[in-house]
Amino acid sequence: MPDLKYGHGQFRGRVLQQWIEGEKVESEVCPIQPCKLVFADLLQWKPIFNENAVPLPVKDKARELGVWPEDLNNENSSWRKFRIAPVDPMKVLNFKDRWGGMTGPGVIFTDEMFRKDGHHPSEIMKAVYWKDFAQTSLKHVFVLDIKNPNTKSIVRKIYKEGNSLGYPDPRLQGRVWEWGTPEYQALLGTEIGKVVAYFVLGAFGKGKRRIVRVVSWALPGNPSLEFDIEKIDPAAAPSGKSSATTSLQTGGKDKRRLSDDAKDETTPDLRAKRRKLD
Repeated sequence: MPDLKYGHGQFRGRVLQQWIEGEKVESEVCPIQPCKLVFADLLQWKPIFNENAVPLPVKDKARELGVWPEDLNNENSSWRKFRIAPVDPMKVLNFKDRWGGMTGPGVIFTDEMFRKDGHHPSEIMKAVYWKDFAQTSLKHVFVLDIKNPNTKSIVRKIYKEGNSLGYPDPRLQGRVWEWGTPEYQALLGTEIGKVVAYFVLGAFGKGKRRIVRVVSWALPGNPSLEFDIEKIDPAAAPSGKSSATTSLQTGGKDKRRLSDDAKDETTPDLRAKRRKLD
């Protein structure tokens, strides 16, 4: 393994980055197959509760991106909240496998994903988003209030050791880590980053969509991460920096928005079939 700034985690993230780009990795074959899970496969899963905990700085960023609902409880809204867990043969909820989050035009938020032996979280993300929206409309995945020890440790190392930043970050704003940077690769190689990478590989296939940047919030308590997704154009470099330089711009000043044609990809058939879960 080459001498990398963030060690084995960065190495794993670099491999995932190459798989997503459709590149061959020497001695490593990508094991992720196209995801076939659909929402109908989750009908035995039941709602458990319906409140999302979205940190205020992350909510502000989502509003700037145009991916936050002004009236989440409007019954005509295309937004949907999920808190689901499977039911065992005794009709008891199995809390060892569960997923919680929210979907809207162009975005997935998740603040809870646990798996013992059920569906993979990356597969559930695909199923719940595809239920209501066209797959090509997805631009952002937010993972909130991260309690996973591996991911928290890497975020802390990136801030304190890698960039001499405060942890928690006193500015309470997102830090942007562009495609190909050591920090980007290290975050992609975390347990949470791998879930999102597997989601992209399983939902879109290799060489179709890339995670172009990762934004991190080192908030008091637990960190949050944003993964921005874009179509791969073989003739163009990623819209983020592809060099090894690190971007320390703050997410609060990022004005990227969904294109008009991606803001609401809900079809009449999907609206008619939507099932209210809360």
